[in-house]
Parts: sequence; C-alpha cells; structure tokens
Amino acid sequence: MTDSISGAVFFSDLLPKKCPLLYKNLVDELGKENIPHSLLKNTKDIWCRDYMPIQTDSNRFVLYKYQPDYLQTPYYKRTITDVKAIESIETILHGQVVELDLVVDGGNVVKCGNKVVMTEKTYYAKYMG
Repeated sequence: MTDSISGAVFFSDLLPKKCPLLYKNLVDELGKENIPHSLLKNTKDIWCRDYMPIQTDSNRFVLYKYQPDYLQTPYYKRTITDVKAIESIETILHGQVVELDLVVDGGNVVKCGNKVVMTEKTYYAKYMG
C-alpha cells in the first residue's frame, strides 16, 4: 500500500518542539488538502518513517526491529524509539500487526505499488551482519 493512499499522516510529538516552523507549514498544507494528521506521543526521534510499521493493506501493518547500527553508541541509543511504547499505538494500528524478526530502518524501504524495494543495507543487517 503506497503512502499516497494511506488514511493519515503521523508526526513525532518532537517535531513541533524541534522544528516549529516546518511543522506549522506541513500542518497548513495538509489542512488545505483535508488530509488528517496527528502526533505520536512518547517518541525519541522526529523521523517516524525510520521506526513506524509499514502499512501493507488498509488494516495490515508489518512491525520490524529498529536497531540501526549507526545508533548503537550510548549517546545515540537513547534516541531509538520503541514503537510499542508510543502512546495509543494500538489505536493508530487499528488492524492486524505482523511482527518480523528483521532489523530494518524504515527509511530504507521504498513502496512501489504492491511491492517494496529494500536497500542493500537492510539486506546486509539481516543476512551478513
């Protein structure tokens, strides 16, 4: 399911705090197009695409492990969002959730119709690392 036919847009609750002008402009543009949006509470990183489950159908989501190698130092580990800790995640993911034992950085997943393209980095993390 491509992002263009998803039902809503979600932002980290950190975005309005860290980038207030960007957040305001995004919300204004979404409002002009009547696109629903909301804030995810209890996030540790503004880049939701990296850790949020991938929507594959109107009521199906794929949840993966978000533990990127570039955030494994003690300083950066504190910035890794645990999707299951996001407040009201059950409401947001109102459908079936399939959990994979696969380390993925969601920013490395590109949706193409009914398929996805995953970068070599994702493949390497699971099978070579």
